[in-house]
Amino acid sequence: MRTLLLLRHAKSDWTDDDEQRDIDRPLNARGRRDAPRMAQVLMDRCPAPDLVVCSNAARTRETLELIRAAAPLAAPVREEPRIYEAPAERLFEIARGFPDEARVVLQVGHNPGMERLIKVLTGTATNVPTATLARIELNIKRWSDLAPGSGTLAHVWRPKELDDE
Repeated sequence: MRTLLLLRHAKSDWTDDDEQRDIDRPLNARGRRDAPRMAQVLMDRCPAPDLVVCSNAARTRETLELIRAAAPLAAPVREEPRIYEAPAERLFEIARGFPDEARVVLQVGHNPGMERLIKVLTGTATNVPTATLARIELNIKRWSDLAPGSGTLAHVWRPKELDDE
């Protein structure tokens, strides 16, 4: 068994939309508030990741920094530029290349690729707003065995729903 944890970056700041490149967009106040809340979910409800793979976009790196400040992760972090603006097919291929010694991988990325990857892996369509964490249990021995439909969507945590639990 393998576990893939997918974390969409927290809410980004669009105030300088005309002058800022998308890849450089930082988090806004809500994003800076939600990321540590999701760190608590990660610590309390998920197995500890053995590896963290993060997009090179500013908002994903900032999300991860806030997560790590609130929930110190021992796992090494690998920045992966191919995650930025990636369709589900590319995210799928990136996951197939994860090292087998990493049984649990946290991937920090973007939509719409993330929602589509969940659908490909689990057959379940789900909404993934900013700062959402999804846990996918995979019935595979090696990451290279990853195939469409090889996973089960175990849970999805959305920041707005945490207050309801």
